[in-house]
Amino acid sequence: MNYLKVVCFLLLAGSSHAQILSLNLNDGARPYSNCAAVLYNGEMLVSEYSIYGECKLEQGQKGILSESTIKLTAYDRKPIMPIEFKVAVKNEGTNTIRMFDNKIYTQIPLEKVLEGLIPGDNIILMTTEKEYVLMHNEIKITWGC
Repeated sequence: MNYLKVVCFLLLAGSSHAQILSLNLNDGARPYSNCAAVLYNGEMLVSEYSIYGECKLEQGQKGILSESTIKLTAYDRKPIMPIEFKVAVKNEGTNTIRMFDNKIYTQIPLEKVLEGLIPGDNIILMTTEKEYVLMHNEIKITWGC
């Protein structure tokens, strides 16, 4: 209802931007309105879901990487719905970020992404939709010691 009031107001006011604004106001979910997390073998990878949380995996580990919306409570961290993502890698030596490939995934084998990476490099998972908050999107590759 509020959406219609705004569009009607803009039309009555003679705004030339009415059509553009009406499309932008009705384009689905609000930006950054759903929490998401990187999953490793179906479990949240981040050490803690806060600004201090880190994602780390060891060189040579095997498993499945994915992203999901999550439900956070005081006692539980539960994946809810898988979401689509893209993969990039960050080279430690040059700090260069490059796309892994141009595919969109819902899951990917970790060993496939680790090929050619060395400890210190990062895997970066990026959401494809702006409605998701993915604050722990970088996975540091460690030596495993």
